[in-house]
Amino acid sequence: MRILDGLYYTFYRWLLKTSMRDIVEHAAYMFVTLLLCTTCVVFLKRIHIDIFILGPARTVGYVMGITLMIILYLFFVKSGRYKEIIERYSGETKKQKLLRNLIVITYIFLTFIVLLIK
Repeated sequence: MRILDGLYYTFYRWLLKTSMRDIVEHAAYMFVTLLLCTTCVVFLKRIHIDIFILGPARTVGYVMGITLMIILYLFFVKSGRYKEIIERYSGETKKQKLLRNLIVITYIFLTFIVLLIK
């Protein structure tokens, strides 16, 4: 779960610099949801499993996204876990923050690059 915590905190920190300061804990888990759904699609595509035989792509995407969003909402926001994550990671040094940013940016970049490769 440390990976999810790290992703959540990185998005949380990035979103604090935007105009979404009042809903940042919700927006962060939605960004994590989007990234995890994309990662799932990429993984299934790479192992040649066509999830879209279950129905139209839009419907499958909505079902997967909403299900994951509800799970992550319960995991991060409803349980108050996001407060523990913020408290745990708020003492990071600049070097640790830079490394975490680099890892998350690389993860996002690779996810979308692999999605585009045939």
